[in-house]
Amino acid sequence: MAGRAYPELLERERQLEVLAALCDSVAASGAPTAGGGGLAVVVGAPGVGKTTLLRRAAELGRERGLAVATATAGQLRGSQPYDLVRRLLDRHLMALGGEQLERLRQGPARFALAVVLGDASTAPPVDDVAFSLFWLLDALAARGPMALILDDAQWADEPSLHLMASLAPRLHDLPVVVVVATREVAAIDRGPALAELLTDGDAVRVRLAPLSPDAAGLLLERRWGREVVPEVAAAAHAATDGNPFLLVALSELLDPDQVPTAAQVEACVPDDVVDAVVARLGAMSPASRTLAEAVAVLDLAPWHVALALAGLSPEVGARAADALRRAALFAEGAAPAFRHPLLRAAAYASIERGARDALHRCAAALLAESDPQGAAAHLLHSQGVRDPAAVQILRLAADQALADGAPAQAIALLERAIAEPPTAAVLAAVLVELGLAQLRAVDPRCVDTLRRAEELTSDPGERTRVAEALASAYAYAGFHELAADTFERALAVVGGADPEADLVLEAGLVSSSLMVPERVAAARALLARRPAVAGATRGERLFAIQQMSDAAGIGRPASEIRRLAHLAIGPWDTPEQSPETTEWVWARHMLSALGDYEEVRRLTDEGFAKAAASGSTVGLVTTSFVRGFAECWGGRFVEAEEHFRALLDHGASLNGGMLARILGSGGLAHCLAMQGRVEEALEVLEPFPEQLPADAPANGAATLWIGRAVAREASGDHAGALSAAEAVRDLVRRIDVDTPTWAPWRVYAIPALLGLGRVEEARAMAAEHLALCERSEVAPLIGEALRLSGLVASDADTAIALLERAVEVLSASENRFREGLARVALGSLLRRRGRRVEARTQLTQGAELLVAAGATGLAAQADAELAAAGARRARRPVSGAASLTVSERRVVELAAQGLRNLEIARRLVVSPKTVETHLTRSYRKLGITSREELAGALSLAAQLDVAQSPTNV
Repeated sequence: MAGRAYPELLERERQLEVLAALCDSVAASGAPTAGGGGLAVVVGAPGVGKTTLLRRAAELGRERGLAVATATAGQLRGSQPYDLVRRLLDRHLMALGGEQLERLRQGPARFALAVVLGDASTAPPVDDVAFSLFWLLDALAARGPMALILDDAQWADEPSLHLMASLAPRLHDLPVVVVVATREVAAIDRGPALAELLTDGDAVRVRLAPLSPDAAGLLLERRWGREVVPEVAAAAHAATDGNPFLLVALSELLDPDQVPTAAQVEACVPDDVVDAVVARLGAMSPASRTLAEAVAVLDLAPWHVALALAGLSPEVGARAADALRRAALFAEGAAPAFRHPLLRAAAYASIERGARDALHRCAAALLAESDPQGAAAHLLHSQGVRDPAAVQILRLAADQALADGAPAQAIALLERAIAEPPTAAVLAAVLVELGLAQLRAVDPRCVDTLRRAEELTSDPGERTRVAEALASAYAYAGFHELAADTFERALAVVGGADPEADLVLEAGLVSSSLMVPERVAAARALLARRPAVAGATRGERLFAIQQMSDAAGIGRPASEIRRLAHLAIGPWDTPEQSPETTEWVWARHMLSALGDYEEVRRLTDEGFAKAAASGSTVGLVTTSFVRGFAECWGGRFVEAEEHFRALLDHGASLNGGMLARILGSGGLAHCLAMQGRVEEALEVLEPFPEQLPADAPANGAATLWIGRAVAREASGDHAGALSAAEAVRDLVRRIDVDTPTWAPWRVYAIPALLGLGRVEEARAMAAEHLALCERSEVAPLIGEALRLSGLVASDADTAIALLERAVEVLSASENRFREGLARVALGSLLRRRGRRVEARTQLTQGAELLVAAGATGLAAQADAELAAAGARRARRPVSGAASLTVSERRVVELAAQGLRNLEIARRLVVSPKTVETHLTRSYRKLGITSREELAGALSLAAQLDVAQSPTNV
């Protein structure tokens, strides 16, 4: 099919080649590895030809068999969340059958589907919608490769741009091309998402420059159908700076029946061609001028709304629209619209401020019922006049924006509602809504807003809601004392009016106070006054969480902590069972600290399934966090690495995801160091400063310091390891939670002290640690403490007795890695005592357990001890199918079945990057170079006993 002729599309051959190459990269779909998509960003001044270029790009895509979706942002629609992505994809989604739509509603694409179709019943965060959009496009692109083309991105709503920016790094996994066109926008004026798109390192940049004088002359020749002398071309180029749109407008201003002279061209352009075009309005009928003003104000609106705003009958309006089309101001087509944004902007600017304000308010009233968000957008462009109806429109639109996961838009709408202003009776409610929206957007102004709402609110339910929100804002910034003060004030106002509200407020007070040294005693006294809760309500479960945390902090037995954790977990259908909530995280995280690894695996499998089904990025981050530490503490370092990498991968797409980065990096460094990959571990930690800010989250700081302690000890830096362990000690002692169940920092300090030759200090610390661990009744902690005590014992007999007991305790626990360490320590000591036969048994078993855990460096040390004892452990294959880990084998088996990387990632709940890593390692081990060779390589190993490495998942 031949492309349509575009007279304005001159000197754009190179840019068209770039866009054609992108379309070519995804045109051959259907292969198992189909993908190869990419992002192109088209940038240029207004009227330079971006829209024309995009029209031709759409044709190029269709010529290559791509399904093309296009949308143009409207200047007034930037306050309507997801407006651009809805108009981009709605037609393609509606073309799907009902059965396929229903399947999408049940899977990870459901958030994006609900947003695009406008039927979201929940309030998904924008990051969750971004994750979900990936799977929605994956489903759409399964029918064939796609091109998504967005114009005038400088006016697009922030959530839509955020979706495109979040999608961009993963386009290589999809057969989807995204082309985004935007005007030149100063860096200071760019929103975060547009800035991210414009600076994307992998994006193809297409910059449109003005036309040369020769091209300007050629364009005029094509428009006029006759030769243009160089002098006229030069005059036209000088008048328009080579802007194609202005050149076309200039060509239409001049008499087409005669060839103009250079003087006529210069006379036709007083200052700006657009000014001359707008001057044409002054010579038109009042009806045409009124309609032009109405359409300029409305931007994009149905015909009947434009007629109503202009106050014209259909007949008069139709004649006026025809006149505007003949004047080359309106575009051809049924919908009333200016031919170019420059024309609309000029017409809009010609309206006096008072008249423009009145038109916007009138437009809001016309759209209030049919398009509340559109009505609110008009109110954003008008001044307040104390209109209660306007306040209500703005609140409804803000509520919808929050439901769409767009708190920034909600904030703008609610701030405008307050500026109207509302009546005193309504103001408190609007302030609460604004404060909550600001909190969701991590906007520090939420504190002042919520404090103002707090002063105006006395209803128990609303005051509790305000207190939780304000305290969360304080806690996020590390101001735990201010958070505690907030809960105390709320209790003083509404305490006793509602038992459930009391529980929620008291739980919040305890949670905040336990982080403030001066308040810990009072918090524990408050916990003691409510010794038993049934876990039947949210308040009771929140309170149980605090009881559990405190029980771990003061070293209560594992049975008590476990009971409270199970009480907090409760039945699966309670609100706290969403993996997005803090309550979900800490109950399960504490079970990991108790050594209940299998139960946590089961619970996190449920969490992964729920997060994946709902398309929740936050849920995947929190579940990866809990599972990563369960596997790390349980000594399954290969699988732990996988989950920490998933945490970092998913967390990178979150706004304000610093805590995820700290937790993921600390955990990943720990796992890498335990696998003997010390340089990699140190590299992961390198971006973080030696001294974290004082208000850094305690859990994140502790995790990072522990990762440092492990990595530095593994590198031989005993002083550095001890310093890191002592940083954890100082942190937990400030909040009076110095117990091994909470943060076993002594485990990392004792080996460092030994390495520094400070044996007596190590011995005293080991005795102290063992006493604390025995009090905790946590088997893995007790076994670990016995091993450390054996390593520093003053005589061999005592050491052997302690290590034998460590092996016994750990054998009965779920922690095979620590059992392996204890067996190696015992075998080493037995060898030195001359008991070589017993030593070989312990060393062999210990080395196998360390290999299974992925601790290859420690296993090598065990092998050296075993060789000194006169024996050698049977080595696992380092190549061939038998050398594959269970994770690698799961991936290659699915790949051999023909699944794409995306499908494998979705099935295993990992990132596509993790799948690629496993495949690369597997190809090397199998001695192959392509996916097509997988089936043959695996068939040669049909008798492989996968169970030989059951923990190396």
